[in-house]
Amino acid sequence: IRYMKEKNYPGDAAEIFSTLDEDKSGELTLEEIDWDTCHIFAEFRKWVLEHFPGGIPDFLQYNVQMSAMMFEHILKTNDWQHGHEKMLFLAMNTDGEVTSDDLKWLGLELSRKQKKQKAKEQALSEKKSRAKRIR
Repeated sequence: IRYMKEKNYPGDAAEIFSTLDEDKSGELTLEEIDWDTCHIFAEFRKWVLEHFPGGIPDFLQYNVQMSAMMFEHILKTNDWQHGHEKMLFLAMNTDGEVTSDDLKWLGLELSRKQKKQKAKEQALSEKKSRAKRIR
């Protein structure tokens, strides 16, 4: 809203924001603005976690930085089938190269995935222990 006011947007910025803010959280998410792009990013996160379990070094293939051409090559040679490679590349960098700093989200996602897996394993173990005690 502030940006629209700074740029002298002639319409009602608050009304536009309110219309887009479907869940009335006071924040706009990518899902609320562009569901298709949100879906592509979700698929990309899932794909990266499945194909590069070693995290950032695996994804960068031990390069310090990655060009758009290298990024596209890595996606295609690792069975990325959802397209939008250029959009994904541009979303992850600000200077024309993808670096480990641009991929910090990958470390967070891997950590989140590992915590979920550990919780599932613990819940299964506890369930088995309870079942043994009942017998």
